[in-house]
Amino acid sequence: MRNNTTQQADLFSFSPEHAGDLETAARVFLSAYGTPGLLGREWAGIFEGADPGQRFDAMLDACGFSQDAPGFFAAIHDKISRASADGAVARVCFNGIDLPALFLYHILETRDSSQRLISVDTTDGLAAATGMAVRDPGEIQQVLDLYPVRLSRHVVRQSAVSAAVAAQYLPFAGELDSLGHTLTFDGHFKQGLMEQMYRNRAIFLLDMRCPVYCRFCFRKHKSLRREPSPSRADVAAAVARVRENTEITEILITGGEPLLNPKNLEAALKGLMDVDHVRTLRIATRSLAYYPHLFLHHGRGLVSYLKQQQALCLEKGKRIEIGVHLVHPDEISVQTLDIISDFTASGIPVYVQTPFLQGLNHEGRVLETLFALVRRAGAEIYYIFTPCHPIHGTRKYWSPISVSMDAYCHLRANLSDRAVPKLCTATPLGKMEWHTSGWAVEKDSQDPGHIWIRTPYTRAYFENSAGGDCRLPDTRENPDDTLDVKCLIDMGDDTLFAGSHDPGRVPELPDAADLPPADRIQEQFYRDRCLTPVLAKDPCPGLRRVHKTRVEMEAALSPAAMAYLSDHPDITDIVLRLPDVPGSTDPVGSGISRARACLKRLDALPGRTFYIRLRWEAFWKTPERFTPAHVSELRALAEFSIARPRRIEIETWWLHPGQVTPIHASLALALSQAGIPAYANMVLVPGLNNDPASAVRMARVLRQSDMAFHHIYVAGTAVQNRLNADRPVDTDQVLAMASRVRKECSGREIPLYMVWTPLGEVDFGLNGIPARQMNGKGAAMYMRVLPYGRDYLEAVWPGQAWAGTEETGVIREAGNQKTGTTGLAVRVSGLACASGFRCRDMD
Repeated sequence: MRNNTTQQADLFSFSPEHAGDLETAARVFLSAYGTPGLLGREWAGIFEGADPGQRFDAMLDACGFSQDAPGFFAAIHDKISRASADGAVARVCFNGIDLPALFLYHILETRDSSQRLISVDTTDGLAAATGMAVRDPGEIQQVLDLYPVRLSRHVVRQSAVSAAVAAQYLPFAGELDSLGHTLTFDGHFKQGLMEQMYRNRAIFLLDMRCPVYCRFCFRKHKSLRREPSPSRADVAAAVARVRENTEITEILITGGEPLLNPKNLEAALKGLMDVDHVRTLRIATRSLAYYPHLFLHHGRGLVSYLKQQQALCLEKGKRIEIGVHLVHPDEISVQTLDIISDFTASGIPVYVQTPFLQGLNHEGRVLETLFALVRRAGAEIYYIFTPCHPIHGTRKYWSPISVSMDAYCHLRANLSDRAVPKLCTATPLGKMEWHTSGWAVEKDSQDPGHIWIRTPYTRAYFENSAGGDCRLPDTRENPDDTLDVKCLIDMGDDTLFAGSHDPGRVPELPDAADLPPADRIQEQFYRDRCLTPVLAKDPCPGLRRVHKTRVEMEAALSPAAMAYLSDHPDITDIVLRLPDVPGSTDPVGSGISRARACLKRLDALPGRTFYIRLRWEAFWKTPERFTPAHVSELRALAEFSIARPRRIEIETWWLHPGQVTPIHASLALALSQAGIPAYANMVLVPGLNNDPASAVRMARVLRQSDMAFHHIYVAGTAVQNRLNADRPVDTDQVLAMASRVRKECSGREIPLYMVWTPLGEVDFGLNGIPARQMNGKGAAMYMRVLPYGRDYLEAVWPGQAWAGTEETGVIREAGNQKTGTTGLAVRVSGLACASGFRCRDMD
């Protein structure tokens, strides 16, 4: 019989002689990292007027320990030790001020710098490892018998002061709940270490171990986690299978933690680099969150190794990307941000995927903080997975889809568009994005705990890859050959069920003969004063606020614009228009000079972090004129520190894939390697590019050209309002486009489908719902804008008169008695709804 007594270890030992070392560590940390962007806005006022070296003194004063550093650290120790004795997480709060997690982690690591990994199989071992008393030891022992527990000292330190971290890694009695599945993802076709769910990409499971075990993991069962790791011969066999399948262009290298097995990693990278049709090697890791020491030991050896491998990949026309799962802002450490920044500054993209977990990140404000933090380091925000995988023992993390959609609305209203991810569900058939490439059809009539989801996939899609041997249980076929799949998911709101969909006859593409030439249309996106119309008056000449977080402005920064930016700390993104100067013989040098002068003025705003997005006509029109010296000048304008970064991006606009040339691709790659990414928007113009095939080609060309596919604008930009009013894009065309791109392209090639409205951008079908207002003259097309209510409008554009008139139809109160929905709706030009799918009627 095991002994279930709880023997605790003191995680944060303290005695008066430690105070000097702790004070030195605190002063150094706050001097370097004590900015509001890292620690939170609460500290902006506390540190205001203090030199960096005085921030610790300001913290002592605010917390009630003026000139008493020993008492301050003793009080921190007391709060942690008392909470640990009760089996709880400490809240370290003085005078109503919560100490920042980043600061506490640094103090804890100063006293305990161990980086070892710990396996736990008894409650005694758990208490000794964490320093916390174990509540309900009998049930916890059953959990330990059923599911293995692994921890790092890094996670243990964080768990002592963050309930959000502890809830991810420490065992809990609810893991004994048997509702759910043993496994929700194993690939449709699995051979050895290789899994394949999609025709154009595959997974390599290089190692079955993880440094730390997440309690919500879909591979949490002990039988899976105790499988032997593959050999180098197994890696070679998988590489050979990839070489035979020319459809595969991307490999996701994962596990377990693939970086724990350097021999297999080396074999995989070396082998796949020699496969011509493989272009991208994606390495999935969670160690950036729970074991950053993996990257930092041996003089940052792993970071250097991956940079070397990226250089070899680039020589062969390939690239490495790093994907990381991050859940909550409390798990972000300075080490995490530093490693991400190091990778992105050297041209290795890092993208973030986030499982949506009830009780951890189900609130939009939590995700907002998380994504804002990692964006500082240069990470791309990629996916929110909702809901988490319904595995045995994970029920406490499950949430209805409606909750994640509400959180997503918060992000759209309060976060930069460059930090808003895709809202995605991983169904048993494959991923889909809500209300574009997939949707909830109905509840299952036999089992109301399950729902049917329409996916973009067809039986032929899988049979072609599996050689005819393809078992797809719990599916049904639609008239258009797409498959519905049965899922254990709670929608939370029955109005979100969209029903089955028969697109019928999608309107034929109109003749493009009466359109201006594509290059002339595209030129307007760079030369128009503002391509996104808003109802509000410009706050000052040369500056237009188009979102809570974003302004579009001339590069010549006026004193009035400076004052406006200073007074509005919510503004994080500045889109600088850089049209060619008439008569200029050096449009590139002129653009750099204008940007440099603007950035120099922005430096005068203390404590502010800005993301500079250059809408640069020269990039599109004369890419051959950019020289290596120009690229170096642009890199010198950027700042890659995590305390006060200045991230620079190139914003590009395209109409069809033929406009993207190899010269554009070479320039985008050179800029990316200098830490300056380029991203692309596409606008739909019927007769020119609003067919699914155009979107697929654009996605592939942009991926090959090293430009992220950001948005497809369905309707609403100024150019579309001029061109598309009499030749509208039909909503069914958008659904067909999104479905085909999801089915045929990599997830890293997929854009968001957007409608620009005068109140702000909305996600087509998700938080921007097409709506018809019925009247005697027919149906007028509106867009219900869920993220932007009157409170938002008054906060961002105070004093504006927003109510529209019947004649202009600009803005109206919208409601539907059947769905119970209310809010604002805006007239949309150039959008039609032939079948009525996802198109609500307004009362």
